[in-house]
Amino acid sequence: MSNRARLRICIISYGSISTSEGGLYTNPAITAVLNHLATQHDVRYVAVGADKKASTYDSGRPIYSVRISEAVNAVPLQSRDGLGKLAVVSRIAGNSATIARAVWHTDFALIYLPSYTNLIACLLSILFRRKFALYVGSHWQTLYRAYQGGSASSLILEKIYGLVIDHIYDRAGFTLVTGNRIYKEISRAGRHVFQAVPSVSFRAYDDTGEKKATFSEDGPINLLFVGPVNSIKGVVYLVRALKILKERELEVHLHIIGALHRSYKEELNREIERGRLSDLITFYGYIAKKTLLAEVYAKADIFVLPSVVEGFPRVIYEAMMSKLPVISSDLPSIRGNIDDPDCVYFVPPKDPEAIANAVQELGCNGDLRRKMVQTGLEFVRTKVPKREHYEQVADLISRYG
Repeated sequence: MSNRARLRICIISYGSISTSEGGLYTNPAITAVLNHLATQHDVRYVAVGADKKASTYDSGRPIYSVRISEAVNAVPLQSRDGLGKLAVVSRIAGNSATIARAVWHTDFALIYLPSYTNLIACLLSILFRRKFALYVGSHWQTLYRAYQGGSASSLILEKIYGLVIDHIYDRAGFTLVTGNRIYKEISRAGRHVFQAVPSVSFRAYDDTGEKKATFSEDGPINLLFVGPVNSIKGVVYLVRALKILKERELEVHLHIIGALHRSYKEELNREIERGRLSDLITFYGYIAKKTLLAEVYAKADIFVLPSVVEGFPRVIYEAMMSKLPVISSDLPSIRGNIDDPDCVYFVPPKDPEAIANAVQELGCNGDLRRKMVQTGLEFVRTKVPKREHYEQVADLISRYG
């Protein structure tokens, strides 16, 4: 890398840029990539500028703790939240012009998908004959269907989108993907497709597999969710499962770590009030300190991921490293990446009763918990290498940039 000329690299993500006291902040995994690349190249970062009321702020300050390097040229896009249809069209046009300028002045772009805005960035890269690579974080067809439904018009648009994105995959210098399912669907002759190194928050763990074999007899079963608290993560179904467990007189407590999206807050609050569950749920917000996050994992008993759509989330690795049995929505993107199905207790998506049944079974079956903890540790030992995700990105850019 040191023998290569400095490149003008543009990172276009589906994250957002928060500001505080002159500092800029974004998703920690993306920040690590930006700051690492900025030591070797001229880096520009394009993402939506977060509104102060967005979930990436807490009491007016960014929830993230690591600043984007001052060597990075951050270019904020304007948010489309809360706008009417005509205003949205105007905003998309303005943002597209901003992206066009950024792509025009770059040698190599790393573009995060799926995102309609970033799809434009891909097309502009092709139009301007700029080299680009992709980071695919979730299964776009499943995500599209979750938002658009199954009408005839949406199916036609999905087909058109599929043809466009397939062409983009062909033109990309390389593509990083989360999970084996996406890898298998995208991989073909002539494409350089790699599974992304997980950007886990912590790596230290031991593999005795004993700690979570039994639960405390004088307290509740502690359920844990970690991730953005939004509709895609399906947290409302976990809250409904908590109500079912309460009605069954099973003592449980739900711990929720993650930024709460304001558009989702009202729906969750209604479920909590309806089930009289406020005493059974603790909201922590986003935890930036890695040691504190690891401590919360360590105190939990069962990890639950009720997502509607996923790639392969890092929190599953973190839960397994923390010796937690994992309950997860049965999504192809997750099941397809699991070598041993005993690693995870799968439940149908959007099914609170199935989640409640899984918690209840794990709560009374120590042998099952012990087996899941051990197989989880064996799985994570092979899937989480010692190298960092940003090192993988830098190496691939060096190879294909």
